[in-house]
Amino acid sequence: LVVVLYAIHLQASPAVVGVLAALFSLVSAFISVSMGRLIDRVGAGKPMLWCSVAMSLGAVIGVLWRDIAALFFVSVLVGTFYSLFFVGHTQWVGRIGRPQDRVSNVSWAALGFSIATFLGPLTTGYVIDHFGHTEALMMMSLVPLFTVLVIALKVIVSPPPAHATQAARAAAGKHRVADLLKDPELRRVYSVAVIASSTWSLVSLLIPLYGAEIGLSASTIGLVLGAYSLASVVIRLFMTRIASRFTGWQQMLMSLASAGACFFVLP
Repeated sequence: LVVVLYAIHLQASPAVVGVLAALFSLVSAFISVSMGRLIDRVGAGKPMLWCSVAMSLGAVIGVLWRDIAALFFVSVLVGTFYSLFFVGHTQWVGRIGRPQDRVSNVSWAALGFSIATFLGPLTTGYVIDHFGHTEALMMMSLVPLFTVLVIALKVIVSPPPAHATQAARAAAGKHRVADLLKDPELRRVYSVAVIASSTWSLVSLLIPLYGAEIGLSASTIGLVLGAYSLASVVIRLFMTRIASRFTGWQQMLMSLASAGACFFVLP
């Protein structure tokens, strides 16, 4: 949110704002699989720690270099290392407890992310309105340092690396990313994931652009985006019960249908 609103404040065109938003995911789209392999070998702890450091440094660039050009670096660094951090986090959560606990663990982890994405825009909008955009970036640079402390001080111990034979690792290294698309079921999952991620990306981009166009304050725009995340918090409270009653495909179809209806009503 802060990058988009800062770019608008610096008189960037909607096209430039769209490029900045796209850069958050561009690099990670090409290196996430390699990052996953690294995490399989060394565990999630150290990669997540260094990703947190990189996110903090990325935000600092926007504080020290107050220009639209700096936001391109902020978008690439923060977006890329956040995505890679999420890869490690997902592996960490997936290896906690027994296999039958996985759905519950993922639901609780998703609930935490939803709470964060509710408080993040809300706090960011308030800081922008009362202090400024660079101060909001400074706040953003401090948040990942909490994760650095938690991991460095071993407040939470990450699961050890997955054990695999040397032959299994060699076989895994021979596989290409394109090989994943040969599985029909995986292709369906990827297609739905692309649609769902695109929907969220559109919301996070268009709401600030439209809000700024009609004169909404940063706090109000943050509140709107926070309400979106609050709905995610509410639904995830019931995620375990929903998962026991509906299949994964039924859940995804219901989610996409609901999102489509909301987009239709929004104008």
